[in-house]
Amino acid sequence: ANSNQSYGIALVGDLPRGLSFNSVTGALRGTPTTPGNHILKFCKVTGDVTTTSCQSLLLSVVSEPSVEPTTGFDFSVCPSPVGTGAPSDPIQISTLLEFRKCLQSYPNRHFLLVADLDFTGNQISTLPKFHGVFDGGGRTLTNWAAVDHGPIFDELGEGAIVKNLSLRNFMVGAGQGILANFMRGAVVHHLQIINSSLIGGIGLGLIAGRVEPPFGNSSYHGFIDHVILENVALTATEPWAWGGLVIGSLSHTPFRISNVQVNSAVLDGENSLGAILGGDIQTLDQDSGANLGNLWMDSIAVEKGVQVNGSAFASGIIGFALEGDTLSNSYSKAEVISDNIGGAGFIGTIQKDPTKTSPTIIANAYFAGSLAGEGILVGSQYYGGQSIAIQTVSLDSLAQPFDNSGNMISNTNFRVSYDALKDPNHHAFSVWRHNFTPPWFFVEGQVPALVYP
Repeated sequence: ANSNQSYGIALVGDLPRGLSFNSVTGALRGTPTTPGNHILKFCKVTGDVTTTSCQSLLLSVVSEPSVEPTTGFDFSVCPSPVGTGAPSDPIQISTLLEFRKCLQSYPNRHFLLVADLDFTGNQISTLPKFHGVFDGGGRTLTNWAAVDHGPIFDELGEGAIVKNLSLRNFMVGAGQGILANFMRGAVVHHLQIINSSLIGGIGLGLIAGRVEPPFGNSSYHGFIDHVILENVALTATEPWAWGGLVIGSLSHTPFRISNVQVNSAVLDGENSLGAILGGDIQTLDQDSGANLGNLWMDSIAVEKGVQVNGSAFASGIIGFALEGDTLSNSYSKAEVISDNIGGAGFIGTIQKDPTKTSPTIIANAYFAGSLAGEGILVGSQYYGGQSIAIQTVSLDSLAQPFDNSGNMISNTNFRVSYDALKDPNHHAFSVWRHNFTPPWFFVEGQVPALVYP
């Protein structure tokens, strides 16, 4: 059944300059321009009454990191003939030798890839911790293929940025990720991973196996943005997989994942598998001392041809979520197969936050895949985890309840036919079009889709 009650979201606190807030969907948009920490609170509103169902958010805005002084340069350890590594004078990488020696010797500097690199017959070892800026320049790294090798980087540390890069024909069989094993306060944006696979044990993600808090400077809160994954596979060999195509596990640090599109992918494992994220398993936010939900996911598109095959907590977006996490402006068309508890279209299970009422929010989202599991939106609850659904849509052909947790505080979920899903004037999408700007576009006779700049 649908609930047609009207709910809004109120913001308590001042937004940093450059951000806007939608009181209907609860979504934040924009790019903040002033560094600093901002504590915000979002509360459910019914009519003119603001309830105590609130979610706190610590928003940290930091400037792009500086790199180490570039007064010294040793050509014997970095044979690139161009660049010192300063932001305005990046070290230009055009050969495999330059790639290996320069990034390893100067891990805190700026780099620009100026040629495609093919690792066929020239496999290198995983590079150690990297804190610099690697601009792929729209180029491609190909044929990183050895079952006994790990990813490109062991760790993307505080302030690291990897951008404008394509990875093609990667096969990693001795690590937790394809790009990196760990991320700590790092940023990845405008990345493609195509025709690639990852096999491993616990905490597996194609971009990074694990996202953990930075050392020393807690203001470095990383994010992943503008990612395309196509024809990829992930296989977890341990019972608790914590496996996701983007990130395996997230713990103890706020994080954003946005503008991600997945086409043609297969995830195989047992517990805590998600087409985007295996699990948010943090327990203590180090900045505030509170057990805050720390994940914001927006503009996620999991297309047809994506299969998630698991046991417990397998889902089309997040395997294991924490109260306070937010998923907005997203959809999944995945085929989800779960033979145990918590199989779901969106979130396998939600863990309780014992310190406050901060439910997980799902807003402006739909599931149009197939499901051999327990719940369309949420599959189960873990020690009483709660959620709120705002303007969500699911197919009426699915037999499962849209919420199998029994702990959804409120919802405006619509169960519609597939034909109705292709009707841009259907009332289920009225709020989505309330502020008719990207990320959504609607075309008569097609299901709603997301705009990818």
